[in-house]
Amino acid sequence: MKKITSRVFTIVIVVLFVGMCTVQSRYGGSVGMIYVDDDNVDGPWDGSLEHPFQYLQDGINVANDGDSVYVFSGVYYEHVVVDKTITLQGEDANCTVIDGGGSGDVVYVSADSVSICGFTIQNSGPDLLGGYDAGIDLRSDGNTITGNFIIDNTYGILTYVYLSSCNSISESEFAGNSYGIYLWFSSENIISRNILTDCGVGIRLDTSCSNNCIEKNMMVNTDGGVFLSCSSNYNIIINNQIVGPSSSGVYLEGTEGSCICNYIAGNYINNSIRGIELSDSYDNIIIENTVTNNSYIGVSLVDSHNNIIFRNIIYTNLYVAIFLGYSSVNTILKNIVKYNNYGLWAAYSSNNNMIYYNNFIDNEQNAYDECTNTWYNEALRQGNYWSDFDEPDEGAYDNNLDGIVDDPYNIPGGNNQDMYPLVNPLIPIIGDVDDDGDVDQSDLGILLAAWDTGPSDPNWNFWADLNCDAHISQSDLGILLSHYNRRRI
Repeated sequence: MKKITSRVFTIVIVVLFVGMCTVQSRYGGSVGMIYVDDDNVDGPWDGSLEHPFQYLQDGINVANDGDSVYVFSGVYYEHVVVDKTITLQGEDANCTVIDGGGSGDVVYVSADSVSICGFTIQNSGPDLLGGYDAGIDLRSDGNTITGNFIIDNTYGILTYVYLSSCNSISESEFAGNSYGIYLWFSSENIISRNILTDCGVGIRLDTSCSNNCIEKNMMVNTDGGVFLSCSSNYNIIINNQIVGPSSSGVYLEGTEGSCICNYIAGNYINNSIRGIELSDSYDNIIIENTVTNNSYIGVSLVDSHNNIIFRNIIYTNLYVAIFLGYSSVNTILKNIVKYNNYGLWAAYSSNNNMIYYNNFIDNEQNAYDECTNTWYNEALRQGNYWSDFDEPDEGAYDNNLDGIVDDPYNIPGGNNQDMYPLVNPLIPIIGDVDDDGDVDQSDLGILLAAWDTGPSDPNWNFWADLNCDAHISQSDLGILLSHYNRRRI
């Protein structure tokens, strides 16, 4: 039994900490505090600070909507069912443990607007015969899961079929789970600032998951980092760090329903087999990611069309920086592609792609194109920079000093040419939203027309998202104004 003197100190901490984690009760009324301590083995048990319940479930059973259940450090071998709108608060996530003993869900949440923070949640049942056992099984909406250690479960956090939406999963650590976070049929969830290590898949969105935000997470040594499938659309995947070894850093797989209109921006992906992989996926935007040291391909598109690959840095990938297979009508521009075996390889009827304003630097083979694609922008009369075609001894002359090599660059593999190869590497002009070489009133007008929008908004314009946070806001305006009146030289 904890000493009473320590409890006097604890109650002060509880008032402060629970206030940070509690969600507002939709039912109103006063909020009660119920205490649980596994050291109170002899009773009495009434949930007071002096006589806490021994078992966590007993505290939940007597709680009313809006109450808080405070759990002192200990190991609770229970399967907890949360069927009321309450806050479940552990004393210390390192030593307040809910252990499922290797069977079933550890915590099952059926009520809306539940808050869970400050626990280690471990040892769910195995995934036998489609059991889908999880550390936390969410079957409700509007929950807040923060500040937990979720370890050695089949599914760390699972939403399965029940359309669980508007949840926040943040600042937790996941380790040793087959899947860290697995969402089914779930929308408008925010998954942010978590650390996921040694999981089979870090974060998976499966079957009609839309408008979710996966932001600022770190994934290390997961077999797959972020995996979207089966018509998971309009999701935002931004500013994550994904470090392998893994099969794919970010993978969109649409064979049973294409993944469309997802926004993949500002991620750092290192040491996967494929850094970013799209299969049967359309209208996605891949922007300002750093993709490096992957053992096969940096960015791979297979059976994927009308995607935009823009302003990424793709370097030191073992085989190919950008691969197109059976993929058409994609736009690839303003990327830095360097120190790879192949810079860009187009194969298997990957036709009608637009490829310009890229810097191909010191790849073993800068490009190889077996198909029919356009490697320049005719309206701008601008192509790409090629490190093997920028000196007179390479046949690159600029006699009229217009910055364009006088002769085309022949793309190996077929009959494609870059008609306007650049003499010097392209230095992008920050704030040049309309890509006309100047930061001016036109760019400002485009940004303001998209003001306060995100990727799912009809007025969204990704060109104006200058800081790649999936929201056109004051920050983007500040970036544009700080570069106003600059122009391409």
